[in-house]
Amino acid sequence: MSPVRPIQTLKTRFDAARAAHDAGDLRGARAALLALANDRAVADDDSLPAGALDHALAAVQARLGHAGLAADYARAANRQRRRALLAGGAAVPDMRAALGPAALAPAAVATWRRLPMALDEPVFLLGLADPGRRRLIDHLAAHPGVRLITEPALIGQVVTAAPALGADAAALAHLEPTEAAALRADYLRRRADLAGGGDDTGAGVIDVGAHNMVHLAWIVRLFPLARLVIFTRHPADHCLAPWLTRPAPADDDPLLTRLGDIVGFYDHAMALWAAADAALPLNVHQFSLEEALADPPGAFARLYQFLALPAAAGLSARLAADFDDAPGRHRRFRALLAPHRGRLAPWVAALGLAD
Repeated sequence: MSPVRPIQTLKTRFDAARAAHDAGDLRGARAALLALANDRAVADDDSLPAGALDHALAAVQARLGHAGLAADYARAANRQRRRALLAGGAAVPDMRAALGPAALAPAAVATWRRLPMALDEPVFLLGLADPGRRRLIDHLAAHPGVRLITEPALIGQVVTAAPALGADAAALAHLEPTEAAALRADYLRRRADLAGGGDDTGAGVIDVGAHNMVHLAWIVRLFPLARLVIFTRHPADHCLAPWLTRPAPADDDPLLTRLGDIVGFYDHAMALWAAADAALPLNVHQFSLEEALADPPGAFARLYQFLALPAAAGLSARLAADFDDAPGRHRRFRALLAPHRGRLAPWVAALGLAD
């Protein structure tokens, strides 16, 4: 019987297989990953994050055009991720813990108590955690005039820390001026601390925390002049990408391990945006992945203009390439996405995209 390779070499071999994948040697990468999976079957090894090997196999099978195999590996990877995240104490975010689209309906907004105008213009990046959104965050992080706030749903933390607020639509509507001032000050103080202190009232500080969209009602209530950047892409790709592609550690979330949960979260988030856009004069800029890839200079010029940022010398006005996250990939996964088509189709139409 051949000896088992030493456990400590497994991660090295995994990294080499991923390097082959990134270099375009897809069949070589697949062979190396399958051999590694066979070795892991006979070794008690924890040198790789939960689900990393199956996610890598899903990525290479997808690149090779084997959608069914890619989906099978992604299911296995996400089961492993979910078990590990929950075992580590992670909680599944409850969308019902925040205010839903009904709180932003015109009839509901009409009941809002008038508040003294807040002149602050904090900037929020909205949109589902997604490899494309992550590349946009990485691009912004490289801009010398930008400081990013990555704390998950900071505005939600502020609201839930206050008594009698949170999921109470009546509290949103009948907010007292003193309460609103206290919540605004708390958010800005926390944001300044996370940004490293100092003056952070300009557009150079961007709150990119995960699940900001869930708390959109409180964002627009407290900061009606807030600048909102919403990252969009084809809804099917937007939901498929975080399930099929291993997310960045900052985006790792038990909610993003089940495709049905991701679609539900996306549907909820888009309904919030649509409701707010219909009822309020939002200061919003839509950053479309498809437009950013088709016309990078134009897309980033419009984004920088909205954020009042100068173009940065040496910073390429384009998103980093990611061959594992190509637009239109959802077409190869029609069978997988078929049960969710009814929830996604209205947003495909709303974004003016082809099915």
